Amino acid sequence: MCAELSGNYINDFTVFNHTDSIDLRAIAKAPDKKLSAKIMGNIKQWQECGAVTVKNGKATVTKAGRELLSMPEFTSKASAIAEKPLSASKGTVGKILVATKKITSDALQTVKKSNALTR
Repeated sequence: MCAELSGNYINDFTVFNHTDSIDLRAIAKAPDKKLSAKIMGNIKQWQECGAVTVKNGKATVTKAGRELLSMPEFTSKASAIAEKPLSASKGTVGKILVATKKITSDALQTVKKSNALTR
């Protein structure tokens, strides 16, 4: 599963409804440098207001950020980012996609089941 970042300050922040952190290196390497710069600027603002911390190339949502996400005033202004299968996003040149936490846990469960079956 993945979520697409569009550069919209509020909408992009809702990606933290699906994951705890964003890999900033992937955003920096994106081919659309204008979009990448806009997203990185948003992340800097999120950091300045205490909604995320940035360390080791990752932006991680804070407790204050989680509280912000749950506020009705915030949710009413944001159109939620929808998770979608990564396979459905193939061929989307120029888009910036972030893997969600769900893909990590789902992949881990699949590997565990596969390993259990092969023993």
